[in-house]
Amino acid sequence: MNYSLKQLKVFVTVAQEKSFSRAGERIGLSQSAVSHSVKELENHTGVRLLDRTTREVVLTDAGQQLALRLERLLDELNSTLRDTGRMG
Repeated sequence: MNYSLKQLKVFVTVAQEKSFSRAGERIGLSQSAVSHSVKELENHTGVRLLDRTTREVVLTDAGQQLALRLERLLDELNSTLRDTGRMG
């Protein structure tokens, strides 16, 4: 298991935006960097997460499940970090 938090956030953003270029604009990366990050994640998992066409990005069933779970996990992580920051 060799996934970066950045890769996971990029994937979730692509899932939300349904576009590599819009996801890139939202998180400050080029379209090619976003595409590369998602491709690396797919290679690490061994599962195709997205169906790509020239017009849109569509999540596969595995991609939908992963995106839903990651959204919850990333929300929890952000909440935990906020709470920890308030303790200091």
